Amino acid sequence: MKLYFGIVKLAIASAIACVIPRSRDIWVVGGNKGLRFADNSMYFYLYCLKNTDKKMIWLTRSNSIVEEVRSKGGDAYINTSLMGLYYGFRAKWHVFDVSKGDTKIFSSKGANLFNLWHGYPLKDIRRLKAGNPDGVNLKGWKHLVKTKLLGQRERSDCNYVLWQNEQYVQHALDSFDVKPENIITANLPRNVVFEDGFDECYYLSDAAARASEKLVSHKKNKQKIVGYFPTWRGNGYDLFMGVADRESIERLNEFCESQNIVVVTKWHTCLYKDYQHPCESSSAEDITSILTRMSNIEVFGFELDLNSILPKCDLMISDYSGAIFDYLLINKPLIFMAYDLENYTKEWGILFDYESFVPGDIVKNLDDLQQCLVHYVADPENFSSRYEKQRLEAKAEIFERADGNSAIVEQMQKIV
Repeated sequence: MKLYFGIVKLAIASAIACVIPRSRDIWVVGGNKGLRFADNSMYFYLYCLKNTDKKMIWLTRSNSIVEEVRSKGGDAYINTSLMGLYYGFRAKWHVFDVSKGDTKIFSSKGANLFNLWHGYPLKDIRRLKAGNPDGVNLKGWKHLVKTKLLGQRERSDCNYVLWQNEQYVQHALDSFDVKPENIITANLPRNVVFEDGFDECYYLSDAAARASEKLVSHKKNKQKIVGYFPTWRGNGYDLFMGVADRESIERLNEFCESQNIVVVTKWHTCLYKDYQHPCESSSAEDITSILTRMSNIEVFGFELDLNSILPKCDLMISDYSGAIFDYLLINKPLIFMAYDLENYTKEWGILFDYESFVPGDIVKNLDDLQQCLVHYVADPENFSSRYEKQRLEAKAEIFERADGNSAIVEQMQKIV
């Protein structure tokens, strides 16, 4: 029944799209399935709102996001409301960072579909092009109807995609259904946070501003801010630095106290129940309940935009997350907690040779991690210099352009 209803909706959307002309002066933007005002879509929207003459509309499923966008001087609507559908059908561009479902699939028919994506990938995302983002075995005529007729390969189904370089553009072509000439090359919109003169008051949400204040307070107490931001594994079971038990986390916390370190952490967006992902984590919530009781571990939630706090981290620990590439832009040290490297490589695949590519120490357990952190605290400058050459080389390799939002807008405006 859902399949037939989808076909009817497609027919209606096609008919409406033929009748209502799309305007080059109206751009609609959305993000994270319409559930968050964050990440690349948010930074792009706010930049355009302030620096272009386009009618910028944010489409969402959340009333609280409508209020937040309007508090910043923007226009926002529920994507199924009358005004939301009107602007959805009128806009020449639908811009998103996960899938066209971020704005509204129904009203995107006939528009330019531009996927900003949500970070430069270290893991192999080529399964997206097969309409199989979650690794589910999809077969049969129903799958063909959904992917070919109804366009439900949401994440890969776009006309345009943002990529950060030309050297590895084949990775983009292997992952998204776009023509080579429809690759827009620029830095990520969210990396405006690393630019001189970044306007925190304008860009940061209330949640991000509160988080930033906490980190500033820790710095005033001469504490080192160590960020730990793991990626999504998609198997429903996640660990914190390779552990899930209270005893191990308490030992880590005691170590941090002794070294005057505060670990700040946030799970990948897909792990939260709020995101309504079919592979949400069964373990993250229990681990979080332990972490929140620790004196030297600061846990941030679903609503926080990760890049808003990256500049205040003195060191980042990650695994296979695209956040490591963003962090290269400020040339601070990285440690790679790859406790499941073999399994992750087998299940997902990695686009580079991990052990030779990553610009930092690779550790696989808490003991080795703590040894690295002891060396860092003892002499931060020397610790940072050990991999500085590799960090700068990786930065130049991935980010061929420093400009992000302005370069994106310039290229969009040239497209008829």
